Amino acid sequence: MKAKPSPIIMRSRDTEQMKFALGNVQSVPVTSIPVKPSSTSSNSAQGISQAEVGRTVIWPVAKVKEHALNSRVFYATEEIDEISQSLTNNGQSVPAIGYPDGDFVVLLDGQKRLRGCKAAGIENLRIELCEKPSTVAQLYLNSRRINKERSSQTLLDDAVRFEYLIEAKVFPNQEALAAELKISQSMVSKIKKLNVIPERLLRRLRDTGIANNIDALSSITTLFKYPDAEQAADIATEVVDEVIRRNLTGVQTTALVNSRLTGPRKRDRYEVRHFAFGTAKAVLKSNDEKGRIDFSLKDLAPDQVNLLKLKIEALCASLGSATPETSTQS
Repeated sequence: MKAKPSPIIMRSRDTEQMKFALGNVQSVPVTSIPVKPSSTSSNSAQGISQAEVGRTVIWPVAKVKEHALNSRVFYATEEIDEISQSLTNNGQSVPAIGYPDGDFVVLLDGQKRLRGCKAAGIENLRIELCEKPSTVAQLYLNSRRINKERSSQTLLDDAVRFEYLIEAKVFPNQEALAAELKISQSMVSKIKKLNVIPERLLRRLRDTGIANNIDALSSITTLFKYPDAEQAADIATEVVDEVIRRNLTGVQTTALVNSRLTGPRKRDRYEVRHFAFGTAKAVLKSNDEKGRIDFSLKDLAPDQVNLLKLKIEALCASLGSATPETSTQS
């Protein structure tokens, strides 16, 4: 005989009873089951009880905050539009992650879902509650780990955050940050240098194939060696435009940057004249800048060869050349 269901159903625990009470749970939008802030919090009369940590709640979007050191900085408009449409049509399949802060929840993961809810006018967000990180540094490291695990983190996001973390002394220096992230100091330095690229270009590079290619991104920073900052920005913009338009690889991007730095290769220009010398065909090539003349004849008769050779030697002598040296080549 089946046990009689308890009259009290906890939505975060009693899943089967919730399904029975609601019918087809898939047809019930996530936003229809808000959870009121608990009044039993030991920290705040308006806050969430610490007993809620480890559970999943449906929380009002108006009471959800992004933490200032979310490791991801750049979000494309298309991403927000896409998640907004998905939340509207399908509901929220994966909970965000955040910690209680008075009557608010601060997100460690789920900023894109939060922005999607705001864009779609969805009032609530499903959030798995966790303990608040013990330090500001740990707050950033937790966020970065979560984003890296799902490959949404890029070097461009790192560049912005690394700069702040060191300037704000969250980490005392590059060495400490590198040790915490288990990457080399030289890599931290390279990533920080990406900040010379204007933010508007960093945002555009975020969704390209080179967003995690440090060599290609570093090559773009070299464009800013021009003393004219406006010229540097214009050239960099042209390069980014081409990277996006042609979907360039890292190697192709570096080659493109190098070509812009060196400029088009100047070709040697020769003046070429064709004429006849008796029955022979002659070609005269000259380059004033190089001070060079190339003269060739084909199909000469033997006596014509000797005659022309004497005339050339006489001309050279009249121009003050030394006595010609004779050598024989086979």
